[in-house]
Amino acid sequence: MKYLLAIAVLAGVCLAQSQSPDSGPTTVGPTVPKKTKPAATSSPTPAPIDSAPEDTADPEQEPRGIGYHDGIETAPDPGTPGVSSSKDTKVNIAPPAGTAPEPDVQEMKPYDPHKAEKNIEIGDYYFKRGNYRAAESRYREALDWKPGDAITTFKMGEVMEKIGNLVQARQNYQQYLKILPDGPLSEQAKKALSRIEQARNGS
Repeated sequence: MKYLLAIAVLAGVCLAQSQSPDSGPTTVGPTVPKKTKPAATSSPTPAPIDSAPEDTADPEQEPRGIGYHDGIETAPDPGTPGVSSSKDTKVNIAPPAGTAPEPDVQEMKPYDPHKAEKNIEIGDYYFKRGNYRAAESRYREALDWKPGDAITTFKMGEVMEKIGNLVQARQNYQQYLKILPDGPLSEQAKKALSRIEQARNGS
């Protein structure tokens, strides 16, 4: 009898719970979790596109080759093919037409009367022995050391007359008379000039 009463109470409780608006039907079984949408994964942001690549040439800009720096062309001008552009190239410039070439400048010896006197002595030695060429060389040497010497000029006239060069002999005698018109050898110089004039006239 007790068992019947307990079953009746349990059935009443179950019925009351099923009719309660607050409580829904109770289901017994495994709980299935609700499906949730997967979170949207952020795709990697693409790298920003830079300006034109370095290899891309600007059609309005001239190509920059070797020797180009900051808009200034630094490469040397190649110049005309086959022609050297070196600054060291020598250029032969011909002198203007009608100009005579400059004569070779002879080195002037310093004034030294002692050396001149020594050469005169040696020249006189050769002159007395008839070696007029050697005497001429010594007299010229004496005039190099002592230009315009009257005695040496007269001796040059004598040696030129002996050699047969009457033109230079005449010039030297006349030069002596210009230096010493009344010198000790002036009479001999005048006589020598007369001889030369007679030889030139053929008399």
